[in-house]
Amino acid sequence: MIERDVIVTTKHGGMPTFLAAPEGGDQHPGIIFYMDAPGIREELRNMARRIAKHGYVCLLPDMYYRLGTVRFDIPRRDDGMSGVIRASMNHLTNARVIDDTAGLLAYFDALDIVTPGKVGCVGHCMSGQYITTVAAKFPHRMAAAASLYGVGIVTDKEDSPHLLVGEVKGELYYAFAEHGKAQCLAKTKGFVKMMADPVNGRILGAAVIGPDGSELIHEVIVAMNFGATVAQFMRIPHLHPTLAEIWTYPAEICAAQLGMKIPGDEQLEVATSVDART
Repeated sequence: MIERDVIVTTKHGGMPTFLAAPEGGDQHPGIIFYMDAPGIREELRNMARRIAKHGYVCLLPDMYYRLGTVRFDIPRRDDGMSGVIRASMNHLTNARVIDDTAGLLAYFDALDIVTPGKVGCVGHCMSGQYITTVAAKFPHRMAAAASLYGVGIVTDKEDSPHLLVGEVKGELYYAFAEHGKAQCLAKTKGFVKMMADPVNGRILGAAVIGPDGSELIHEVIVAMNFGATVAQFMRIPHLHPTLAEIWTYPAEICAAQLGMKIPGDEQLEVATSVDART
């Protein structure tokens, strides 16, 4: 595999970029891989290599280049680091990513190992929003664009990506994992159920079938012991990705239906089946 660090020229300066491509002199389609909020690290380089192994020339740009060289030691992440990550993420705009994409496309055009013409792009988490924007702004270059766990795709801002969908000529793909931790464990089948009093929302019972179900049930048992309502349960912080966050699904549905009491009903029962593979 061909691997090298290159500098892509943009209107804002030189953007450090990791390039991965199949060996040999054949031409291959280009793919732009837009990073997630924690930024450039070996994990993302490995993802770029995986794309290249499937027969593509992949560019992984350092989207934080305007800030200098920004690297995060993610295993040691704390509140302070999270604040810096958030600030770095927030300095990006759709307009800036459009400018950077123009430079990346020009770089592709100058490479003899890239098939001329249309390319594709992938946006991971933070950058899931940007793939829609660049697909719309470069409609005759983006054959396909994929968002993985994307955020900010639909907002109330004037430049919200969803407003540009009508300008897109290529294919769009949006992937949202039902339950990220289950995906990581490769244990994607499960079932949870929560029952609540339709008058006051107090949790009456729950059931769970799936990975670590005998452990997960204890959170609801504690909530029931203190007479918690589904609304109060929804205020319990659930870290992501964890298996325990699955309880927020039936609790949210119950809470949304509290005002829909059916005369004669003794309880409101909501069940949710989960298949994280979709």
